[in-house]
This record gives sequence, C-alpha cells and structure tokens, in this order.
Amino acid sequence: MVRLLLSLALSVIISLNTAYAQEDLLSAVKRVRNDVKNTATNASNLNERLVIFFQWQRLLFEKGIDVSKAVDKERALKIEETAKTNPQQAFKIIDKAYADLEQHFGKAELTAAPQPRPEMRPEMKSDTRPDQLNQPPIAHSSVPAAAPHIDAQTIKAVRSEVKSTPTNEHNVQSRASVLNGWAAALKKTNPDSQKIYPAETATVIRAYINEDPKKAAAIVDRVFGDLEKLESGTKHATPKTQMNKKNVELQIAPNTEKVKITEGLPASQSGRTVAGFSTAFNARTADVKNGVVELEFTDTPLYIEPLSEASCTPNAANSPFVLISPEIEVLLDRNSQKYAGRYSQELGLRWIRFLGATGLNYMVYKSGGKDFASGDAYLDQLKSLYDDASAKGLNVITTIHPGSSPSASNPQAGGLGRLTFTDKDVKDYTEFLKAAITKLPKVKYFFVETEADYKFDPRDYALALSATYKTIKTVCPDCKIITAGYVNPERSYYKEVLDNLVIMKTAKAFDIFDMWHPFGTLNVYKGPEMEPEKIKAEFDKSARLLKSYGYEDVPIWIGETSYPSGSHNPYETGFSERRQAADLITRYLSAISAGVKKVLWTNIYDHNKFAGNFSYYDYTGFINNPKNGGAFTKKLSYYAYAMLIEKFKCLDEPVITRMVLKKGIEGYKIQGRNGQILYVLWSNPDQETK
Repeated sequence: MVRLLLSLALSVIISLNTAYAQEDLLSAVKRVRNDVKNTATNASNLNERLVIFFQWQRLLFEKGIDVSKAVDKERALKIEETAKTNPQQAFKIIDKAYADLEQHFGKAELTAAPQPRPEMRPEMKSDTRPDQLNQPPIAHSSVPAAAPHIDAQTIKAVRSEVKSTPTNEHNVQSRASVLNGWAAALKKTNPDSQKIYPAETATVIRAYINEDPKKAAAIVDRVFGDLEKLESGTKHATPKTQMNKKNVELQIAPNTEKVKITEGLPASQSGRTVAGFSTAFNARTADVKNGVVELEFTDTPLYIEPLSEASCTPNAANSPFVLISPEIEVLLDRNSQKYAGRYSQELGLRWIRFLGATGLNYMVYKSGGKDFASGDAYLDQLKSLYDDASAKGLNVITTIHPGSSPSASNPQAGGLGRLTFTDKDVKDYTEFLKAAITKLPKVKYFFVETEADYKFDPRDYALALSATYKTIKTVCPDCKIITAGYVNPERSYYKEVLDNLVIMKTAKAFDIFDMWHPFGTLNVYKGPEMEPEKIKAEFDKSARLLKSYGYEDVPIWIGETSYPSGSHNPYETGFSERRQAADLITRYLSAISAGVKKVLWTNIYDHNKFAGNFSYYDYTGFINNPKNGGAFTKKLSYYAYAMLIEKFKCLDEPVITRMVLKKGIEGYKIQGRNGQILYVLWSNPDQETK
C-alpha cells in the first residue's frame, strides 16, 4: 500500500528492533556512548551498540544536524551489513563510527518526545496497508516519530522567516525540525493539520534531505504555507478544470479510410454521475484524408483504431492487467465491496493477486492469529477465497510471506523488528509450502514477499527465495516463482540478493522478476510526468542486472503501483478523479512499452486512514470509501480501467512504438500479432514542441 523513497537513515531505523521506550532512549544513548569510550565492542554488546548507534544518529538528524559528515549512506550500510555477516570486523567499524560521531557531534544536546512502548502499539486495522502483515510497523503518527520539542517562540520566528525567505539546502534540516514541532503542536488543537502533513509527506522530506535538499526545501515551504492557510481560516482550494483544446494531425496507417476515436475517460468529472460502462465514453468515427486524421485533445487520452475486419481470440494469460485484493474483509466475506473478484466480469479482469492478510503467511500457518486459524485450517480459509476467484475466471497469484521474527508474537499485528529467515527456518517452512501447494492446486503463481528491500537482509531473502523455488518446483514444476520487488531504487538490493544466491550455489531461484514499485502518491512533489521515464530507466536497470546473472529471459513485472484521485489536504489542487484515470492509462502504457509483462494496481477500494493515519493511499482505489467522506461510488478510474482492458484484449504480445507529435501530444502505436492497430495518445504540456 508500501511504497516509499527511503533514505538509508530512515530504512535502518525501521529495520532495527526498537528495544527501548522513547522516554528511556536518551539515557540509553548516554550510557552506551560512555561504555564505548571505556570498553571495545564485542559479541555481547554488539547488538545493543548497533541499535543505539542508529538511534543516536536519528536523534541528531531530527535536530537538523547533517550526520552524513561523520557517517554517510555507504558507511552506514556497511556497518549494518557487516554486523550481520562478519561480527568480528564489525566490532572495529562500530567503535570507529562512534568515535567519529563523538568528534563531530558529541557536544550536541539531544531531546526527544515520548513514544509508546512496543507492547502498547495498536493492532493492525482491517484497512492497514496489506503488506504490513508480519512486518515492522511504521510509526502511527502523522509527523515523524520522536519529533524534538520546539518551543512556541522558535516556531513563531521560523514561520515568519519562511514567509519572507524561501527554504534552501542550508537551512532545510532546521526548518523541517521546526515544521515537525509545529505540526505536533497543531495536532492537539486542529486535527486537520494531519490532513495537510500526512506520514508520507514527512517521510519524503526526510528522504529528500539526504538525496535532494532542494526538493526537500520546496516541500517544507509548501507544507508551511498550507498550515498557515489552515491557521488563518483560508477557504479551501478550487479543483483545476479541464485544459484548453488542442488540434493536431495524426499520420495514420496506409490504406486506412476511417478510424474510430474513443475518449479514454468517461465524459464526466466524477464517477458518481456515470450511468454505466456502455454509455460512459464519447466515441466517434472519423474520415482519413490523404493518410491523415485530425484529432482534438483536452485532458483526455484518446484511443484511435483504424477500422478493419481483422479478428482475434483474446488470450487471457497474456493480459497485463492485475488487481490486488489484500483486505482481511475479503478473506472473511466474498460479498465484500473491497473484493476485486466481485467486479472481475464487469471489468474484463483475468488476473488477481492476494497478499498481506489474504496471502500465504508462514507465521500465521504456524501460530494462527486474530481472525485466522493455524495449520491446515488456515489453508482451508485461503482455499475458499482462491477457489472463489478461480470460479470467477481469474488466474490466482498469491504472495508467500516467509518472514519470522522473535519479536512477532502476534503475526497479524506485525513484528517489532526486521523480519528474518535463517537456516533454522528452512525445514518448517518447507513443510508449510508442501502443505500449501497440496491444498491449493489451482494456484500456479507465487510472489515471495513484497518489497523485500525494507523487510529482509539480502542474505535472508535469498535463502527464502531459494528454499521456496526448490520446494515448490519439486511439487509443482509448472508453478512460477516471482521476486518481491523493491521500494528504494537508490540501493542495489537485488544485486546483493543475487550475489548471495551465487554464494549459496543456487542455479535458479525465480521465474519472474518484480521490479521497482512506482507510486505516484509520493511523486506529487516531483511531478507525475517524471515517472514514465523512471519506469523505463528502472526496467532497463533490472534487465541488465538479470542478464549479468544469467536471467536474461526472465519476464519483468511491476508487482505494485497506484496513483491517487484526491488528498485529505483541503488546499491540494493537484489531484482529481480525471487525473487519476488519465494517469492510470499513461502509467500502464509507459510500463508495457518498456517491456513490463504485467502491472498490478494495489487496490480497487480506497483505504481509510491507511496505516492508522490520513494518507495519500486513502485515495488510490477505483471505488470511493464512504469513510473518507462522500458515498460509495465507482470512480472514473474504474471505467477507464475497464476500457483499457477492453482495448488491449486483442493485442497479444504487441509491438509498441513511441510517438511524439506537435503541441505536446505523445503516446504509442500498438500493433498486435494479428494485425490489430491501436494508437493511444494524450497531451503532456511539459513536452510541447514548437
């Protein structure tokens, strides 16, 4: 639902087991710092010193101090990895890292706000992000955890500075710290502040401070501005309307006399006014004159189809369209409005993925959980759901969650530390897989976790992947094993996984590779127009990596993606149902044209307070959740998705050609094996040419 730009500083905090309540942390940091000065690191104190090192680093970071002067990303990564793979070497590295932090920042005063003790963390709610089942929880706060105390006078002074002087890369850390303090104070008197400053925005700021301070500065100023509007009682923003029309000419396929032009979005501003799919879209027939057809563009992508008598037989197996159905309500009630399978016939959907609460959870199989049985009874629960999806004509993909963690006493509530998978887990895990394959003979596609890069050490994940592949292939040779994808494109996580597979002498460990998970929710500050290029770049990077390890023929999927239709922020004008629906089309086309074989949208139904707070992920479904305000209605994206599936059903293994026309019109020419041709074009103002 988990899709973030993680700086290493943030990812290591999430990955470590928080062994100290926040109110005890400062004294723990002081104690361990003194111990390090007097006693060398050894096997008995390694784990504590590793935890405290990154906690000390975090406290400095949240005061606006650039800790990278002493410990940059590469060094921090080396510390974490070496502690797991070569403790003897780690002893000296950690002692030196402490010494460097003392040299640069030993005199800095540390402050921190209280945090709830681990045992007091709330249980996972039904619409918590699905892949948070059996994973370390992210802080249940709309501002970064442990925001330092900022007094009212400092907040007032910085608010005044921001109004007169833009934030820059030199003061962004200190201003972000004050922003956190102001937001924390506003939370008590004006809960709407959480809508303006949700958890994702706080995370993006923290990541960008390390990766791109100028972008972080722009976000900080924007949030300050919106909070000022909230304080002053400024009226809410007015949504943007449709863009001006553009007329362009398209050179069409030879010997074409007429084309059918269909608008990619329903002729409405909202799905609540759409009567049904059959009447939702404007369509017309146009003459082709001298090989050219005239087109008129607004904010709506267009499908242009040369009229011909070519026919085809749709191949459901090659359909690139997959919906994820993760919510626990789906497991308990097949009539749930959140169940993607319920809408499969109307959408023309042929594939569905289950994960999180609806996936195959190793720890739940062993121990059970709230709403879950254990052992065979647990597998029977899943079988009922998967059989229902199969009966609806859907190819079922499930997600195996192999992680175990000593701190995860209640698998459904999630663990407190980074997930593990070690040699001692292999025997029981193998028996779990054999039981699952026997119980679920119709399921042929298995992801091994989702977004493993912020859940597992590369060696642990490589071991889980290898054990899964060997076990399932022995029982079901035609089953397909899929990797977990990744969140952070800056880290070469899968190179480390593949290196570990080589060390393990594993000849092959997967059949399909899940690449980077692009989430437009977190690109709102960068601009959605950048994401197609990023998808292409990440696909190429994945293809090169796979080839270098002998996996050149492995298909590449995008296991999770989405874009929101709205925001809780009343001053946000960048989202709308039409923008989400248009992004859906361009997102799929950009991925498919790059070579991606399947693209999986994260949820059909909006979350509500995703992970316990207001969130952009509350709006990434195709159906409105009444808990977010309004009524249960299908969005424009629901109908746009159905139309996209309809247009692609005969384009089996298509050849795709990029097109850029005048006036900022771009898109693709798509030609199927049987001769069908489809042009999909849209307007991109940022790409206008004279």
